[in-house]
Amino acid sequence: TKSAAKWYTCMQEGSVRLNAKTFGKLIEAAAKGGDVSVACDWLGAFTSEFGSADPVAWNAVVDACAKAGKPAEAAAWFERMEAARMAPDQVTFSSVANAYAQSGDV
Repeated sequence: TKSAAKWYTCMQEGSVRLNAKTFGKLIEAAAKGGDVSVACDWLGAFTSEFGSADPVAWNAVVDACAKAGKPAEAAAWFERMEAARMAPDQVTFSSVANAYAQSGDV
């Protein structure tokens, strides 16, 4: 995730306009790297820049929580997603359910 953040900084310094796909990839990189807090920070930057994030970005954060063994945090992000008027989809529900299943809370 440090490499992804480095390229983000280079883009900003080069006056490259960031788009939703850029933020989505940064969230994805943090999520795949297991860095939940960084994924959440990128989601915050995404929503600050564009007013809202797409379902793929939200799902990446929920999934990062699930993979990190944090089912309550995954559920909290699910609720934040709904509060932001972003409809959870099959991926969202599956990620939260998987988080609880992995923790033995079935």
